[in-house]
Amino acid sequence: METRERNLRQTLRELWLLPINRRKEILLKLAMGNIPIELERLMIYSNELEILLEEYLVTGGIAQAINEYISTCRISENTYETFVNFLIRDISRWGANENYARQIVRRIIETLCSRVSWNSLKEDTEVGDHKTVESYVKILKDSFIVSYIYQLNINKDSPYYQKEKKIYFQDPFIFHACRSWAYGRKAFESSLEFLGPEENKSKLVECVVSNHIIRFIFNLFPSSLFDPSNYIFYWRGKKRELDFAFKLNRKYIPIEVNILLKFKNKTLLEYTT
Repeated sequence: METRERNLRQTLRELWLLPINRRKEILLKLAMGNIPIELERLMIYSNELEILLEEYLVTGGIAQAINEYISTCRISENTYETFVNFLIRDISRWGANENYARQIVRRIIETLCSRVSWNSLKEDTEVGDHKTVESYVKILKDSFIVSYIYQLNINKDSPYYQKEKKIYFQDPFIFHACRSWAYGRKAFESSLEFLGPEENKSKLVECVVSNHIIRFIFNLFPSSLFDPSNYIFYWRGKKRELDFAFKLNRKYIPIEVNILLKFKNKTLLEYTT
């Protein structure tokens, strides 16, 4: 975003919004119900931000994909295939079965942003047991394809490891590349088709929010042992469910992702804290 729009980049720097501790400060203000004046100033770029978000849901943060999309309004199949070949190489390096991996990727896509168990991911696949499913998802996690979070046990201040988890793709481009591989479709055309329905778009935005929270927390607590599932959770009560919760200054920050507001047929992204 900062590299695409020169005026926006300049404004972000003038408002000192790039340093991680500054972002933490603003997030804490939002959690208290206060909207910082810096964010109000960014509203003049709302149209540009909407356009950038729509583009990001196609290209993700992959430099080659971004450059191709800007210059030609599409992404070549070769770019997707290059990424998929790296993924297949990783799967082979771990001694895993490519066909099983493809089936599990399909199930992750089918259950995206929903609560799942290893057993439920096994459904409609040829994988024999849930332990194998777990090992394959961990391969995808270690290859930076997906991440997953657990339900928060707020009484013990820890995750419920035995309960259902939520699995997210790390990047929109990665999602589209994996989806084309899993279903045997042309990637670019398939990505535009997927983003047509509002429900699909909302799921991919939730993946984006998940990944950005992970990066935010990692920048606050950098470590070679960093595991997002130890810091970021979803919460479920008797009557409602919260997309994300993570702790700052000894308090949990709740985040709910909605793409429900529309103005002049343009989608607006609302983060509710």
